[in-house]
Amino acid sequence: MSQPEKYTCKDAFDKLDDFLDRELSETEIELVKEHLERCKDCAGAYKFEGDMLECVRQKIKHIALPEDLLSKINAALDESENR
Repeated sequence: MSQPEKYTCKDAFDKLDDFLDRELSETEIELVKEHLERCKDCAGAYKFEGDMLECVRQKIKHIALPEDLLSKINAALDESENR
């Protein structure tokens, strides 16, 4: 299946979680970025979801968890940030 030249709002919104998690191909990343640059509504949704993800990341740092669970969570977050 070929990639469209531009993403619609639905296309971009459908890819937003994977975009935030850095789980898209380079082509998909560029298509989402281009859409976010020209669409203030989708850019707002991206900012909101990104802020929520960061809030969750910060909050879990302050929750008392079993050490093995905390290290697994931190490793998964590190891996997703390095993608």
